Amino acid sequence: GPALAGLLIARHGIDAAYWTSAIAGGATFLSLLPLPAQPPPDGSRMSVAATIEGWRYLRGRPLLQQVMLVDLNAMVFGLPRALFPVIGTVTLGGDAATVGLLHAAPGVGALLGALTTGWVAHVRRQGRMVVGAAVVWGVAIAAFGVSRDLRVALVLLALAGSADVVSNVFRSAILQLALPDTLRGRITAFKLGLNG
Repeated sequence: GPALAGLLIARHGIDAAYWTSAIAGGATFLSLLPLPAQPPPDGSRMSVAATIEGWRYLRGRPLLQQVMLVDLNAMVFGLPRALFPVIGTVTLGGDAATVGLLHAAPGVGALLGALTTGWVAHVRRQGRMVVGAAVVWGVAIAAFGVSRDLRVALVLLALAGSADVVSNVFRSAILQLALPDTLRGRITAFKLGLNG
């Protein structure tokens, strides 16, 4: 998507990218309309009290707090997407297509990382893998920040995307195994909220 947007902007202007995005969003919305409602199996409903219950559960669980902290850290100190237009056009001397490639590179890396995650089933210490993947991600982003070559920048962003998906696989597994069924949706929603 981001690479296509960059190409559309470079060849047809920003209007073409916005109209393509609006049409794709509308198609997605229309495709979701036929889906039936899926109420929770225990008949519970979302309420302020249920949300508070989720917060209380999370407050007393250091493991879950640490998993959430990794997500929060990535969002606050993380991927500098807002800077991609300046980095692509000024630092790297490119155009809108270059910016599109910068936006696409983490997704390409994430896809490649996801396709090769079969090995994660054999890992016994998931927490160490979360930390290791976070370190790889951080080093790749820092190196991207000082890179001046487009190819190097794209490889570093792809590496960061791959490390991020590996970390996310382990964080999600930890949450799925540590949470009771009745609270899984609330805590997962909180985690997704951290991801913006």
